[in-house]
Amino acid sequence: MPSSNNHGHTVTEITATVMVQTEAALKRMMESTQLTIGEVIDRLALQMMPRDKEAAAVLASERVAMCFSQLPKAQSMAAYLEFLTMLASILSPKEPDELCSGAEQRRIELMQELEG
Repeated sequence: MPSSNNHGHTVTEITATVMVQTEAALKRMMESTQLTIGEVIDRLALQMMPRDKEAAAVLASERVAMCFSQLPKAQSMAAYLEFLTMLASILSPKEPDELCSGAEQRRIELMQELEG
């Protein structure tokens, strides 16, 4: 029976039979993203295309975390570098520096919010 959760979406409960590997993968995704099983399935099934910057940023960061979560530390750092290189390649020459500066400023703001 459909119901509404605290995010304003109508939700329903399902039961599924999946491969053991799928269950393990879903559990790893849950651990790496701190999402519920339903939230992981929603993101995978809907391949959401957010219409606002916050939702887009959260979805992209969750997906990156899922993709890199099972790599050893050295490989994950190399994968992040490769990912950031690919991302930078689609930007104009000035944009990567502007984004890095903006990200650092935003990180400082978020840390201050957490402290105070």
